[in-house]
Amino acid sequence: MEKMEKKMSKLLKFFIILFAVSFVKVNAADLNLKSPSNGEELRYGKTYTIKWDTLDSKGARTFEKVFEFQWSESATGPWNLLSVGKNAKSFKDVNSKEPTKAAGQVPTIYPPKSKIYVRMREQGNDEYVSQVVGPLKVTVPAAVKSDSILKGDITSSVTLRSNKVYQLRGVVHVMEGATLNIEPGTIILGDQAAVSAICINRGAKIYAKGTPEKPIIMTSGYEPGSRDRGDWGGLIVLGCAETNLGEAAIEGGIADDASTKIKGWYGKWNGKNDNEDSSGVIQYVRIEFAGIAESPDNELNSLTMGAVGSRTVIDHVMCSYGGDDSFEWFGGTVNAKYLIAYNGIDDDFDTDNGYSGKVQFVLTKRFADIADQSNSEAFESDNDSKSTENQPYTRAVFANVTAVGPIEDTSWTAGIGENKYHPKYLTAIQIRRNSRLSIVNSVFMGYPGGLELSQSNTIRAAGEDSIVVRYNDFYGIKDNKFFYLGKGTDETDKVTLDWLSQEKFGNKFKNQAGSLNAYCGLERPYVSAYKDFNPAMRADASYANTAKWDVKTASVDLNDDFFEKTPYRGAFGTERWDLPWAEYDPVNAVYDNKDIGDVPPLKLTSPSNGEELRYGKTYTIKWDTLDSKGARTFEKVFEFQWSESATGPWNLLSVGKNAKSFKDVNSKEPTKAAGQVPTIYPPKSKIYVRMREQGNDEYVSQVVGPLKVTVPAAVKSDSILKGDITSSVTLRSNKVYQLRGVVHVMEGATLNIEPGTIILGDQAAVSAICINRGAKIYAKGTPEKPIIMTSGYEPGSRDRGDWGGLIVLGCAETNLGEAAIEGGIADDASTKIKGWYGKWNGKNDNEDSSGVIQYVRIEFAGIAESPDNELNSLTMGAVGSRTVIDHVMCSYGGDDSFEWFGGTVNAKYLIAYNGIDDDFDTDNGYSGKVQFVLTKRFADIADQSNSEAFESDNDSKSTENQPYTRAVFANVTAVGPIEDTSWTAGIGENKYHPKYLTAIQIRRNSRLSIVNSVFMGYPGGVELSQNNTVRAAGEDSIVVRYNDFYGIKDNKFFYLGKGTDETDKVTLEWLLQEKFDNKFKNQAGSLNAYCGLERPYVSVYKDFNPAMRADASYANTAKWDVKTASVDLNDDFFEKTSYRGAFGTERWDLPWAEYDPVNAIYEPSSIQEEPVFRTLLSVSPNPANETAIVSYSLDNACEVTIKLFDITGNLVATFVQNEMQAAGTHNLTINVNKIVAGNYYLQLKSGEITNTISLPIAR
Repeated sequence: MEKMEKKMSKLLKFFIILFAVSFVKVNAADLNLKSPSNGEELRYGKTYTIKWDTLDSKGARTFEKVFEFQWSESATGPWNLLSVGKNAKSFKDVNSKEPTKAAGQVPTIYPPKSKIYVRMREQGNDEYVSQVVGPLKVTVPAAVKSDSILKGDITSSVTLRSNKVYQLRGVVHVMEGATLNIEPGTIILGDQAAVSAICINRGAKIYAKGTPEKPIIMTSGYEPGSRDRGDWGGLIVLGCAETNLGEAAIEGGIADDASTKIKGWYGKWNGKNDNEDSSGVIQYVRIEFAGIAESPDNELNSLTMGAVGSRTVIDHVMCSYGGDDSFEWFGGTVNAKYLIAYNGIDDDFDTDNGYSGKVQFVLTKRFADIADQSNSEAFESDNDSKSTENQPYTRAVFANVTAVGPIEDTSWTAGIGENKYHPKYLTAIQIRRNSRLSIVNSVFMGYPGGLELSQSNTIRAAGEDSIVVRYNDFYGIKDNKFFYLGKGTDETDKVTLDWLSQEKFGNKFKNQAGSLNAYCGLERPYVSAYKDFNPAMRADASYANTAKWDVKTASVDLNDDFFEKTPYRGAFGTERWDLPWAEYDPVNAVYDNKDIGDVPPLKLTSPSNGEELRYGKTYTIKWDTLDSKGARTFEKVFEFQWSESATGPWNLLSVGKNAKSFKDVNSKEPTKAAGQVPTIYPPKSKIYVRMREQGNDEYVSQVVGPLKVTVPAAVKSDSILKGDITSSVTLRSNKVYQLRGVVHVMEGATLNIEPGTIILGDQAAVSAICINRGAKIYAKGTPEKPIIMTSGYEPGSRDRGDWGGLIVLGCAETNLGEAAIEGGIADDASTKIKGWYGKWNGKNDNEDSSGVIQYVRIEFAGIAESPDNELNSLTMGAVGSRTVIDHVMCSYGGDDSFEWFGGTVNAKYLIAYNGIDDDFDTDNGYSGKVQFVLTKRFADIADQSNSEAFESDNDSKSTENQPYTRAVFANVTAVGPIEDTSWTAGIGENKYHPKYLTAIQIRRNSRLSIVNSVFMGYPGGVELSQNNTVRAAGEDSIVVRYNDFYGIKDNKFFYLGKGTDETDKVTLEWLLQEKFDNKFKNQAGSLNAYCGLERPYVSVYKDFNPAMRADASYANTAKWDVKTASVDLNDDFFEKTSYRGAFGTERWDLPWAEYDPVNAIYEPSSIQEEPVFRTLLSVSPNPANETAIVSYSLDNACEVTIKLFDITGNLVATFVQNEMQAAGTHNLTINVNKIVAGNYYLQLKSGEITNTISLPIAR
C-alpha cells in the first residue's frame, strides 16, 4: 500500500508539471524598465538609478503603486528582492505625479554576483511585471580595510581617532545632546553594501577640526582606482535656525516620520527657532564620492545643511565627485568660507527655503562629460519649490567665487565626445522661484549661460535690488548668453535683458576664440592632468584690483565684518588657500593612517576575579561604557572571549541569542553606567575572559580570571526537540524532552503535549519554544499531571535563567501593528515569519486561537537579551481571545513571569512565584481579562530595572497609539517582599532588595484596571506615571477599586511618578476616595498576623499557604458594580466572588503547583506503547456528481486538513482546515455541485501523514 501511495504521489507531481507547462500563458510585460540595459556593466557598492516608464503597456500610470525590484542569477528566477531607496524592500511611486515626468526612478545597489538579471513588479503581483533585463555584469572592486565600524545612533560624546580607518554601516545619526569629535587626519569610509551617511541632528554637535596638513577625509570605501560618485550618502548637518518651511524632514529619505521628528528633521524645534544655534565646527574636511538621489529632487548631497545656525563654524571644506549637489542649504543662517565643489554632477551650490548666510572664497570646477538629468549649474537658488512668498526669503550672499565651467572653448557644442560639453549643462547661475540670492566680486567662465532669472516674483525682487549680482566677471559664455529670463518669465520696466550689463552693476563680459586658459585670468583652470590644475589668479588678471564692497541694500550689506575686503574678484589672489589639504585626484589617492597612538582600554565590571560560575546558567557580562579616555562604547560591536590561560589563545563566547558578537545599543544614556550582554560560560574548570572591539586587538579590556566553572549534573533526556515544527507533533508523557536552541512551531503546525510531559531547557545555549502566528499549542495538563517545562539540571542545581521560556504569538490587535517579539528570537523584517506578532497579511483577528495552555508549569525560564529586551517565562504577543490559558505557574523566572504585548486573550488561575523582574507586565494594547492571580516575591532578589507585581505601559513612548492597554485584573493576591514594615531597603536580615519599587506601576498612558484584590508587603502601593496616564485615571479609564493594601512602607499607598503632575481629578487622595472603597492597613510586626492569609511568609516552602482565612476582613467585601467605557465587571467572564484576592478559604493551586522546584524530582509518566499513525481514505461515489462522502480512519487524535486540487496543482476547495479530530472512523459529506466537471485530486493531511486520491467530477 505504501509503495502504491508513493507511485501515485510521483504520478500526481508529473501530471501537475505537465499541465502547468501546457497551460502557461505568456503575456507581454506590463511595465517597461528603461534602466539598466541588457549587457550593462555595473559595480557592486555603487548606487545606480533604476528607471521605468511611468505609463504601463495599457496607458495606466504607475503613480501611487508600490513596486518591488528583483534580481536573479537566472532569467527565469528564483527572484530575490533588491534593497531600494534607504535600504527598503519596496518603493511607492510618489514622484511621477506629473505626466511630464517620463520615467520613474529609485536608487539601488546591485548584489555582488558576476551575472544577474533584474525586473520590477507590483508588490506581491507576479502578473504586473516588467520585462527581464540582463544579463548584467556586476564587478566587485577591492574594498579598503577598516579598523572600526561606525553605525546606528550616537547618543553621547564619541571621538574618532586618527590612528584608525572607520567604516560606516548605513546612516549614522548623532542624536540630541551627543557630540561627534573627529581628530585631524581621521579617515571615514562609506558603506559598500548600503546607503550610508552621517547625520548631525538637532541638538547634536560635530567637531571635525582637521588641519591643512591633516584634513579629515570622508570618502569611498573602495581602493584607489575603483572609487566613484555615489559610493555613499554624505554628511548632513541639521539645526533649528529659521527656514520658510517651519519644521521639515531633510531630503534623501533618512528622516523618521512626522509622528517622531527626531532623526533627519530641521527648523523649528519644540516650537522655536534659534538663528544663533551651533552644530559645532567643520574645518579642513574633504567629502568625496558622496551624494545619492533617493528620487528626483529628493537627494542626499555631499554636504547637506538644514536650518544650521550662525554659531556653527564651516570653513575649508571640499566636496568632490558628488553624486548630486556638492553643497546644499535648506534655510538657516550659517556662514562659511573656503569651500570647494569639484567635479560634481548636479549643482555645486544650491540654496533654498530661506537660507540667509554669507559665504566667501568659493571654488567650483566642472568637467564637460558629466552633468545631471535635471540640469547642472554652479548656483541654483529657490525661495521654495512653489515660488511662494514664504519668509524668510532665500537671500544668501556669496562673494569671491571662482566658477570654472565645463566649456574650455566657446566653439565647443552640446553633446558627448571631443570638443563637446554635456547637453544638460544649463547656466552658471540660476536664480528662480522668488529667491533673493546675491553674488558679488566673482569670476564665472565656461558655461552655456551666465545668469538666468526665472518666475515673475524673482524678476520683481531683482528690480527692487533684493537680488544683487554685481562686480562679477563672465568669460567664455556660449553665444554671449550672459543674461536671460527663464521660460515663461517676462521683462519688466526695471529688469530688461540689459539688466545685468548696467554700468552701475560693474559686471564685465568677455568672449574670444580659443581656450579660456589664454584669457580668463587664472593660472591653469583647464588641464589634462589633475596635478596641473591651478585656480589661482594670475598677477595680470583684469580683475586683480576691481573688487568693490560698497553695496548696501535691504538684503545685502557688503560692509559686514564677515567679508574680507579683497582687492581682487574671484576665490583666489595670486596665493592659493586650497593646498595642501585639497585633493584633485581622489579616485587614485592613497590614504594612510597617521601616527598610530595609544588605544583606550575597556573595563569589564563583571565577572570578577575568582568568581565561581555554573555551566549552563546564563550570566550577564558587564562593562563600563566609558573607556579610559572618556569615549563611549555605544554603537560599537564587541566580542567576548575566553581562554584557559591569561595570555590566550582566545575563543569566542556566545552572547545574546547564540551570537558571536554584540553591538552596544543600550548605553545610549550617559546615566547607564554599565553595558551588558548575557552569556553561558564553557564547561572548563578554570577560565579567563576579556572583551574587545570586533576584530581589534588594540581596543580590549583587562583580562579577568581565573574563574571557576562548575558543571552540574544534567537530567537525562529521552528525545531531542530542535529546529522548526511544521506539522502536527505530539510530545508523550512517557518521555523527557530536551530542547536544542529555540524551537519554532510554524504556521499550520500543532504542538500537542500530553499531561505529565516533561520538557527541559538546553544546558549549552539559549532555548525556548515559540508558537508562531498560525500555529497552535495544545498543552493540556491535569491537576494530577501538570505539564512541566523546566531546567535541564538535576534537583538542587536549577536556577533562574536556565532556559528561555514559552512564547505564544498571534494576530490579534496591538498598537504596534506588526512587530518582532522581544528577546532576539525573531527573523528580520524582510521575512516576518518567526517571532513576529500582530497584523498578519495586513489583518488582525481578535478572536484568533493559538490553542490551549492548561495546568502547565514554566520554571527557571526567562533570559535578558539586553535591558528591556527579554525572553520571559511566558511571553504572549497579540494572542487572540479564543486561546485558552488557565492554571499556569511561572516560577523562578529570569525576567518577567508573564508578559502580554497587545492581544485579547483572557486567563484564569495564574501564579508568578519568586520571579526577578515584574510578575505581570502588560503592554502595547493588551485588552484581556484575567481573574484569580497569585504572586509571591522574596526579599533577596529583584531586577536592576526595578521590580513590581504589575508594570503596565501603553507603549514605550507613552503615546496615544490605540488600542490602549486596558486589561482588567480581578482577584489578585500579591505577596510582596516585605514581611514587616520595619524592614529597610538593603541586602541581609530584615531587609528587602532596594530595587523593589511598588506593587502596581501604571505608566506611559496605560489604562490597566485592578479590582477586588489584595496587595501586601511592598515599598509602595500604586504609582501613576506620565501625565496622560493621570488624565486617563481622572476620566475613569483606569479603575483601581475594591482592593486591600497591607504593610505598605511608610503608608505610601498612592503616589505620582517623577515628573508627573496632579490634576483636579487626580490628587494624592485619588486612591483613597470613598467611592473606590480601597482599604489600607499597616501595623507593627509580621504581616502573617494581620493580612488575612493563612501563611504568606514562611521559612519552609511546603508551609506556604496563600488561602484566605475565614475571618479575613475582605472575605465578603468584593463588589462587581463597575461599568465604565473601559471596564465592565458584569462581564460573564468574571466569577462573582464574595471575597477579594485570589483565594477564598479553599485552594486552587494544589496539587499541580510546585513551590520548591529547585529540589523537586521529576519523572516521566508510566511508559506507554509508542503509537503508530495510519490513515485510511476513500471517496464514494467516485467519480462524484453533486456530493460525495469522504471516509477515513485515524488511529490517534490529530489535526486534519482536507483540500481539493485541480490537475495543474491549483487549490479548488478547502473542506476541513487544521481541525483537531479524535481517533476513529470519520465520514465527511462534501458538496461539489458548483465545481466544473473534470479531473481533480482530494488530499487528506492527518498529523504528519498526507494521502491523495483521484476524484473525477462528472455531470
